[in-house]
Amino acid sequence: MVRYNGPLAESMMKLNAYMDINASRAKRQWRSLKKVQEYKKRFDIEMKELGKELFMQRMSRSPHIGQSEVIDSAGPGYFRNLSRGLDPIPVPPSLKPVSSSHQRKSESSSSGLMTIRVPPTDHDSSHGFPHPRASGYMRVFEKSTYHLPIAAHHNLAILSLENKNVFEGVFRERRPSSMEINPFSHQTQFEGIAASSSLDGSIHFWNIDSQRLLLRVPAQESGVIPCAETLTWVSEDTIVAVSHLKAGAEWPDPRKTGATERTDKSLPEAQTYLITIYFNTEDQLSVRFHKLPAMPHKKAINCVTAVMREDHSMSYITGAKDKRLILWKFRPRGSQSSKVYQSQGLSELHQMHSKSIAAIMYSHTSKILYTGGDDGKYISYDLEHQKLIKERQFEAAVIHIVQNPADPRINVATQQSRAQQYALMDERTPDETVLTVGYRTPNKISKLPIPSWQPGGGLLSTGVNSDGIIHLWDIRWNSIKFEYGRRPGAGVVTEDVQFNSVAVPGRVGVQSHPIFRNAPPQLEFPSRETIGAPSQILDVGGKTVIQACFHPTRNVMMLMNTDSNLTFMNYGLRSAPA
Repeated sequence: MVRYNGPLAESMMKLNAYMDINASRAKRQWRSLKKVQEYKKRFDIEMKELGKELFMQRMSRSPHIGQSEVIDSAGPGYFRNLSRGLDPIPVPPSLKPVSSSHQRKSESSSSGLMTIRVPPTDHDSSHGFPHPRASGYMRVFEKSTYHLPIAAHHNLAILSLENKNVFEGVFRERRPSSMEINPFSHQTQFEGIAASSSLDGSIHFWNIDSQRLLLRVPAQESGVIPCAETLTWVSEDTIVAVSHLKAGAEWPDPRKTGATERTDKSLPEAQTYLITIYFNTEDQLSVRFHKLPAMPHKKAINCVTAVMREDHSMSYITGAKDKRLILWKFRPRGSQSSKVYQSQGLSELHQMHSKSIAAIMYSHTSKILYTGGDDGKYISYDLEHQKLIKERQFEAAVIHIVQNPADPRINVATQQSRAQQYALMDERTPDETVLTVGYRTPNKISKLPIPSWQPGGGLLSTGVNSDGIIHLWDIRWNSIKFEYGRRPGAGVVTEDVQFNSVAVPGRVGVQSHPIFRNAPPQLEFPSRETIGAPSQILDVGGKTVIQACFHPTRNVMMLMNTDSNLTFMNYGLRSAPA
């Protein structure tokens, strides 16, 4: 060890002290820098979220912005309007009836509310086309404001059929039951994938963008024996399938259903199954099956709806012939190819139906559960606070409830009656029916046809009891509520309807629109006194149309017939005075 004496020793002591001071200062500066970096990271995250909210608000107030701008991910462009003094995010829709004006927080007060009247838009060029906020897979509960005029436009949206792509006999010798388009797959690897089921027990996965079958899973592999009664998506990669049970039968003891070889005659092994899709190493779609052992229902399950929860867990609700509503809760674990599900229990909801529950729908925007039953009841139930909102009584059974994609506060409830089958319900006015449409038929409508909304929310389509016929209603058309005989042309469709023609009920006359002229009478639809009759009738061929669902982003309809065919049909959509 070197020793220093005299002035050199004193200098070395001062140097060591100075180095110690600098070292301490450097440590403090390093800690401060780490804190600044952490604060910057948090600030960037908060600014990104704020930018998203401001962008969504700007989109909701600019109805004619292009679709590509809607679906772009968050980026620097979101912050361009920060200096314009944009208002905070509007107050979400209330369960109580409100006026058509939009309410949002005042700039001058953090707690006060100011009412801003937004005049209704009547833009002819966009009347027949999807609203930009409804285009694509944008989930409706990401929207802050909505505007869907009912019976307010002079123009009529006209749909014309073009070419088609038919998969003949794809459901084998048994008819299909339903097709479900995934509402949660936007900007994921599963975007554009839909699922369908049929009575032969198979479950199909389709790419509706490329119009091809990706995977067919027979019942012997999936375990959904004998077939799936219904199914629905609960996440971007998982569907829940409900086993079919014969009418009047009771669920068997699961300990007695473990057959060595599954057949279509085997008894159901479970009430619900979770089916997860993923892409394997060869980029082929594969599936994993998860049988849930719980069997809370005593009779057959008729319907199921997904419930997305704020803690990112999953749940769904089933309604059955035993008049019970069961909430199933679970949480996924692991990667997609090895995903397992941890049950978080079951809970029973209300028992307000006196007969079988036939329809169920959960609204993610308002957290309201809507149910319909054979007793004619249409019940809205606050799932978050576990209380009844409103119970409506219809004359006939409520067999379907479908939410509007453009304004999720509006549902269409299907009644199994001979006329006026489709009632538009608005959660803001639970005591009233917004609009009732339908057609007159000698017999009650079948439960098979499932209504479907066009992505813009203005067109409602459904199959009918007659073979190959689709009815459409433009609920924005101001003549939709008129008596059938007073509307432009009563009870006609175009002659020998082809896939490049239009079929619209119209009156043959000098003052009628050109598309209504030279059309022979359609004797199968003598509903000349019906109010709210179809604004358009299409003959697409084949047997009874079970479902005519619209592609979320393209002018394509997916048609399922009872003759086991699936058809992808391109269509044109335009708006014309009528």
